[in-house]
Amino acid sequence: MYEAQQPSRKVDGRCQRAPVCHAGRKQLLAVQVRRAGDGQVAAGLERGSFTQNYFAGYRHTDGYRDHAEGDRLSLSGKWFYAPGSFRLGAIARYYHGKGQEPGFLTRADAEDRPRTSYAVSANDGGRPTIQQYSLHLDGEVTDTLAASAKLYLVDFDDVRFVRFSEGISQQERGTRQHQYGGLAHATWTPEVGSLLHAFSVEVGGDFQIQRNRYDRYFTNARVRTSHRISQDFDLSIYGGYVQAVIEPTEWLRITPAWRFDKVEGHFDDRLTGERYAVYDYGTISQPKVSAAITPVEGVTAYGNYGRTFQIGLGSSTCLIPPQTTNLAPSYNDGWELGVKFSQGTWFEGRIAAWKQVATGEVQYDELRALYTNIGGTRRVGFDVQANLKPAPWISLWAAWSKQHGRIVTPNPATPEQAGNRIDHVPEYIVSGGVDLRPTDRLRVTLLGNGQTDYELDTSNLHGKFGGFAVFNLEVAYKVTPQIEVTGQIRNLTNDRYAYVWWDGDQLLHAPADGRAVYASVRVSL
Repeated sequence: MYEAQQPSRKVDGRCQRAPVCHAGRKQLLAVQVRRAGDGQVAAGLERGSFTQNYFAGYRHTDGYRDHAEGDRLSLSGKWFYAPGSFRLGAIARYYHGKGQEPGFLTRADAEDRPRTSYAVSANDGGRPTIQQYSLHLDGEVTDTLAASAKLYLVDFDDVRFVRFSEGISQQERGTRQHQYGGLAHATWTPEVGSLLHAFSVEVGGDFQIQRNRYDRYFTNARVRTSHRISQDFDLSIYGGYVQAVIEPTEWLRITPAWRFDKVEGHFDDRLTGERYAVYDYGTISQPKVSAAITPVEGVTAYGNYGRTFQIGLGSSTCLIPPQTTNLAPSYNDGWELGVKFSQGTWFEGRIAAWKQVATGEVQYDELRALYTNIGGTRRVGFDVQANLKPAPWISLWAAWSKQHGRIVTPNPATPEQAGNRIDHVPEYIVSGGVDLRPTDRLRVTLLGNGQTDYELDTSNLHGKFGGFAVFNLEVAYKVTPQIEVTGQIRNLTNDRYAYVWWDGDQLLHAPADGRAVYASVRVSL
């Protein structure tokens, strides 16, 4: 899925089949030792204008469930040179994973035997590899002009074998994505004298290009039996924006902005030999404006309005018969009103209300392996956040969100979904924590987060899941200024929750990790 933001944008490939959870019974005592090892090394060097940073990490685990062994390797490096007013740098990251997949269970087994893995999943697993490289240049051109530019390359290669249930064949899913692009912007901050308190203008542009390949095979114990899907998808997006920050006085800030994008590309069905062009979306215009007022010190009221857009990926973005006319992108218009509070260093808070209305929202359909249009939608919400530090040795924070999402104008193919809830939108989301530092050496942290139930899909016919509450406890002690020993208990109350998916015929559950204990040692040189 591609979503444009104001004034920047991002490519978001998230799948709409997000983790769904169910609250289950608490297991008072469960002891089962599984091996796990995690090692990390980081180093930083600085000599004059040249800085270097390196990281290497490796993790092996037997997994919480049976048939869930996994290995992960992460490497990264960062090099920057800043001889004067400019800075030139490069970043490289590499990740490789290899692991088994324990598969799905029935709801009863997910609650009573969460570590189980059925024989049907004995050959499931995957091996993703991700490489990221970027070049950076930024600095001050003059006293009033600053500029920044970045070039990047992302290479993603993943092969995954999965079999959801006994009644269907195993699939080999191959995904290869090659993405590259560049971003640049310049900010002009002139002297304004007595006319304004402050003023600046930012102008920027970017290009983002994808070369994607998707393959799916039916397999038997990882041996290919037939080729189900073979697709190439090229997508190029070019855009630019202009944004001004206007401060007539020190208590008022107004920020208008405008972004525009152009989409090009094509889709190849390699099994049929057919090629299709991306819809002619035209120039996609996205205005934005925001304002902030500080009537008294420590209180800031703000409001903003903006438009973003969304398109699908693959065949859902292309003009393919019997479709004969170009489709418009899904536009997302939203506003937010809020108030921020701050009192010295001991309190910060925020209260906000927001609404978003989308035309033709796009959602990924895992069953058919394509993006579909669920229709016009409306989301409204209310957020509260607070951070407190009543004493130097204690910090507390909490966040609470209420949201509501509905399908207002359904896809003509599914008129019965009018008024249905949007799937994977919990009504309430909460998080919070407390950090205690009674001495310079001892730290105790308790974190918690949870959410309420939500629908599995837009039909709203398969039950509501999603409620969970998870707490993590961490205790760290500095044996010496260079050595810190840490112990963790994750999922402290052993809450039973699971990834749940409706596969078209049945509910499938993949339990998440239960209570687990970790220990680590950090050495700083």
